[in-house]
Amino acid sequence: MKFLFTFFQPAHHVFIWYSSTILGTLLLITVAQTTGQDHLNLVRRHTPYGDVLGFVHHGKIASAECYLGIPYARPPINDRRFAYPEPVDQWINLYNATYFRPWCVQFWYSDVYLEKREQSEDCLYLNIFVPRQTVHAKPYPVLVWIHGGSYQVGGSQLFPINGTVDNIVSHGVIFVSINYRLGPLGFLTNMRSGLYGNYGLEDQIVALQWIKDTIGLFDGDASRITVGGESSGAASVSILATSPRTIGLFQRAVIRSGSAMSPWAIQSTNTDLNSARLMENYNHPFLAHTYFTPVVDKYRENQSIIPLPAERLIRENARLPLMIGSTTGECIAYVSWLAYLAENDRIDLCNIEFVAPSFRFKNAEQVKQAIYQHYFDNRPIQQDTNLSHILVKIVTDQNIKVPMMKEISYYTNKNVPIFVYSFDYSDDKLQNMHLSFAMRDLLDPRNITVEWASEDLNITYFIASTMTNFVKFGNPNLQTESNKLQFHWPAFDFPSSQQMYIGSQIKPIEVPFELLYFWNRTIEIIQTLSLQHDFIFEPPTVANFHCGVFEDYDLLNYRVAFFTVLTLSLAMLFLLGFCCFLHVNYRNQEKSIPTVVE
Repeated sequence: MKFLFTFFQPAHHVFIWYSSTILGTLLLITVAQTTGQDHLNLVRRHTPYGDVLGFVHHGKIASAECYLGIPYARPPINDRRFAYPEPVDQWINLYNATYFRPWCVQFWYSDVYLEKREQSEDCLYLNIFVPRQTVHAKPYPVLVWIHGGSYQVGGSQLFPINGTVDNIVSHGVIFVSINYRLGPLGFLTNMRSGLYGNYGLEDQIVALQWIKDTIGLFDGDASRITVGGESSGAASVSILATSPRTIGLFQRAVIRSGSAMSPWAIQSTNTDLNSARLMENYNHPFLAHTYFTPVVDKYRENQSIIPLPAERLIRENARLPLMIGSTTGECIAYVSWLAYLAENDRIDLCNIEFVAPSFRFKNAEQVKQAIYQHYFDNRPIQQDTNLSHILVKIVTDQNIKVPMMKEISYYTNKNVPIFVYSFDYSDDKLQNMHLSFAMRDLLDPRNITVEWASEDLNITYFIASTMTNFVKFGNPNLQTESNKLQFHWPAFDFPSSQQMYIGSQIKPIEVPFELLYFWNRTIEIIQTLSLQHDFIFEPPTVANFHCGVFEDYDLLNYRVAFFTVLTLSLAMLFLLGFCCFLHVNYRNQEKSIPTVVE
């Protein structure tokens, strides 16, 4: 299923692309409603911080011990707001870990499909799901999941318990999900003492240290910890897997639909972006909302998480076995938001400025011409279904696929084992329910009933098995439970460049590196050239055809310019007339002065 987690708020023109997540597929298929706890099956574990009380959840396939909302750091409130996380205090009484704790404070939106989430600054908690009564040998390998949401929204509570147990834990893997600070509370910075930033990343590191130190008491293997994530969670994993601060905390990484090299993932400390250019684009959709993201924090010296720009960080420090991939139509949320604006007379969808913004590029008009020629093949741009698909591809390629291809190449150059996939499976049932474009229904699936076909379940089994095999063995092909998997997933290397295609068929195909060549070579060369500045991108359009409803807006711009010039001209004429009047008056006064004869 092509699941796209999308959060956008049309009322305020705010978008957050919350990219598709394969894990969402795993955890949602076979979901049955759960109460979150079972008082008849309580369990207890001892930790260095105190005892915790959990419960046993019985799924359709497997059972698991569930420990929800365990604190891994002191609450980041009061004088600890905008401070790095501190180790959690010990507790004396039995800690009740039978229910989820609040979500971290975030920008949310009212929606009939989603109940209002309880939020709190006191939110540094994690959830642990441990296999129970299983044939798998202890200690169990561990999968730690970092949720996505553009560093602004989301939480460890996103995934239903039933799907987590039946699709992940049933394979003999401990699943851990964590909260971390979001938005300004997680990433606000002035890049100097007092407001260093990257608080959300520090939360993740402290959580990983807690897990490494404590997971053995939950039958986990601290020497087999895999960290995975989707969207901005994938970008976080991309950072953590190459940061000098995390060496030894985990052994493998799963990156789904994101990269530290994505243009939205890390805020650069460079200030060479022309301020006037930003002012010209101040109302651009990409700048419509201020996002708080990780920053290159080399100013922290020995405590730096991101001491280098993302590309250098990965190129020089790639070290862990990696499973990485993306989904067709990742950024459909953003294009859907653009369609909303077009319907409300705000923009013209034919203007590719909205998917290739000028402020990102030098020689922007020439860059847009190259993009137009590459994706539209010099055909007239028309507002139809194909236009939407092309716009989605442009946004997805530059924000997800190309950065991931670069990351893949750097890992390969380091001779690190890497397994690549491309997910392109779709389901007509979800499309008919309008769920292929928004994940909000499935995030809270109590009112959603889907009859899954055998093909759906086979895809789910393939994804769950290959990912948990990678967590257990570092190779998605190894298996011990059954012989259901009839596919060989080749490790990526040059020159074969094989990835696993997951769609109507499951088969190895080549990674389309010509896409990387276009964005990383052609576009980069164009940006380095010294070109005339009077070049204007004007793609051919069909006669008398308007993609959107931008015409009135353009006329308004011309009218504003005309009347501005007219007003200035009249003011200058008035000033000139006034000066002439003063001059004539002065001459008359000179003539009226009598001549004195001695």
